Amino acid sequence: MEIVILASLLSLYCDFTDAECLVISPARLVVKYGDPASAKCTSDTPVEMGWEATQGGAGLTDKEVKFLNWRVDSVTDWNNKPTCHTEGGLCQKQLNITVYKLPDRVSFSYRKYPDPMVEGDQYLLQCLIQNIAPIGRLRVTFYKVNTTGEQTELDTQQKSKNKTKTLENGTYTLDFTPSRDDDGAQLWCSAMLDLGPEGPQPPPVMESERLNINVHYKPQIIMSPGCFSMSIPEGDTLSLNCSANGNPAPSYDWLLPQSAPAPNTMEERSVVTITNMVKSHSGNYTCNARNPLGNSIWTVNVEVTEGGLCQKQLNITVYKLPDSVSMTGPSGPMVEGKEYEFKCLIQQVAPGNSLNVSSYKASTIGRKTKTLLYAPDVPRRPPRNLLVGNIPCCGPPVEVMMGPSSGVQPC
Repeated sequence: MEIVILASLLSLYCDFTDAECLVISPARLVVKYGDPASAKCTSDTPVEMGWEATQGGAGLTDKEVKFLNWRVDSVTDWNNKPTCHTEGGLCQKQLNITVYKLPDRVSFSYRKYPDPMVEGDQYLLQCLIQNIAPIGRLRVTFYKVNTTGEQTELDTQQKSKNKTKTLENGTYTLDFTPSRDDDGAQLWCSAMLDLGPEGPQPPPVMESERLNINVHYKPQIIMSPGCFSMSIPEGDTLSLNCSANGNPAPSYDWLLPQSAPAPNTMEERSVVTITNMVKSHSGNYTCNARNPLGNSIWTVNVEVTEGGLCQKQLNITVYKLPDSVSMTGPSGPMVEGKEYEFKCLIQQVAPGNSLNVSSYKASTIGRKTKTLLYAPDVPRRPPRNLLVGNIPCCGPPVEVMMGPSSGVQPC
């Protein structure tokens, strides 16, 4: 009884004082299934030691040694626990070994695939990992990439509580509710075996095939906010665009005022056109875009006006130079101090309100005098004949000027 108790105490002592007992290097060994593996057991003082293992085991040495190697050409035992021990098992140390295997296959699917998804419905995404070990060190991630190339990590899962060392199949699931923005996106999953710093770096990753998803959703009319009324002048052409996003592609129905004529439609009736609008065509124009999942309605109130909402008249002046400018007066000699009448006839000129008429007198010594005879402010009118009289001078010529930059015609 005393010997058994002493042996137990010595074993416990060794367990708590490994530095003075046996040391195994590496402290942790990660090896791929089927690959070779080795470790070294070392003692500070020469002892008889051996390896107890289902693969690569070795009996006690015949003589005292300071180290003993453990080696296996091909690791095939998932539960192998190589243990280095001294004579009588008074001191022993177990190798921390992890045997791993990458999955044979990573597959991704969801319920009802390859049928289209429906916006707002919930789907169970499933990632299946076949023949993986150890499954507790496996991290599975679900991904989505949209049509613009933006990638999103949906979820990452790990069954860390599973301590099974042998091969297993793993099934990982995720609830997914698609939106219309997911139409055309890709879904997939990846499996990463993270075995710590002693394992392969970077950790090996296997991905499933990517599934292109087709999301069905009800139509949504693409219109600017607040675009629910408009005005159009009589005689103009009305064109309304009721384009909508939807999958499957929507069809269109139009409800027009009773007095409106049958419209021209195009682009599968999403655009309606009515020419030569009149006031009786005023009213509500309603578009209904529909597909098997639902519909979207848009109504615009159209008011037909006489002149439109906004008008601007062009300020235009049409002019015509006179056909002729002539001057008449006394035919005989004139008497000093007496007043005489001279007449200037301007034929076919327009507009009259831009016409200035002046008379001139030039003396024999070359002195020239100008008198303004006519500068009326009269409405614009077609070309007419204009007679200017009572020229209080003698000796024309008379000058006719059309506005500030017009040409000059002397009598």
